[in-house]
Amino acid sequence: MRNQPPIQIRVHGETYPSFASACRAAGLVAPSRIKHRLQQGWGVDAAFATPARCGTPPKPVDGYPSLAAAHRALAKPGVSLTLFRTRINAGWNLHRAATQPPRPYKRTARASQQAT
Repeated sequence: MRNQPPIQIRVHGETYPSFASACRAAGLVAPSRIKHRLQQGWGVDAAFATPARCGTPPKPVDGYPSLAAAHRALAKPGVSLTLFRTRINAGWNLHRAATQPPRPYKRTARASQQAT
């Protein structure tokens, strides 16, 4: 399929020589997104007119603009953002989740056998 010539496409009444040029003209980044939408049965105009979703905005948490901002402000060394989020989801308060050091890693007998 890579050796095929570019397919002309008509978007909003204008003809473009390829998906990529139509995407550039529409201000979109990824031609693959448009191709996927077309494969899913979207109309050409709708596929080009609908903006990409960029996720949900972060939720403020106890005076911080996001959970990541709270982690940056409060966390002690060794408490990763992933661990912090896990603790918050488990019901811990912000201060405890950010300051309690992680449990020490215990090597199991099997792990120590593989290491030697």
